[in-house]
Amino acid sequence: MRIGLRIPPCAPVGQIADLAHDAECAGFDEVWFPDSQLLWRDVFAVAAAAAEATTRITLGTAVTNFATRHPSVVASSARTVTEIAPGRFVLGVGVGDSAVGPVGLRQSTGARCERGSRWCGIFLPAGTWTLPEHGRGSATPPRCDPSGGERAAQSPAGRGGG
Repeated sequence: MRIGLRIPPCAPVGQIADLAHDAECAGFDEVWFPDSQLLWRDVFAVAAAAAEATTRITLGTAVTNFATRHPSVVASSARTVTEIAPGRFVLGVGVGDSAVGPVGLRQSTGARCERGSRWCGIFLPAGTWTLPEHGRGSATPPRCDPSGGERAAQSPAGRGGG
C-alpha cells in the first residue's frame, strides 16, 4: 500500500517544497498538489520546487484541467517537472472545479478531457504517456504519467475535479 498526502499550494512555494520534503522524511510515498488558478500558487511551479527538495517521493497534480490550460501547456509543464524528477511525477487531469468557476468557465466534459489527454500524448515524448481505460460517465478521468510508469493507472489521486 502507498500512502499519499494532498498539499494545497496555499503558502509560499518554498514552504510547500519544505513540506513535501518533510512528508518524504516522514515516510509518505506520494504528495499531490491540487490546481486552482486564482486560489493557490501555480501547481507546476510548486511541483518543480518540490521535485528539487525531494529525492524519492512521487509528486502529482490532483488535478489540473484543460478548461483553463491548453493541452500543449499542460504537456510542456509536465515535461519540465519530469525532467527535474525523472520517474517521480504523475499528471492528474480532471474536468476542473475550483479552477474554472472563478474565471467564469464551465467544467470540461469527459470528451473534452479525453481529447486534451490525447493531445498531451502527442506533445509528450513517445513512451511517456499512460491513459487508463475509462468509459463515458466514468468517475475516473484520464490521467497521464509523464515518467512512463504505471502509477497513473493505479493511483486514485487524479479522480474528481480540481
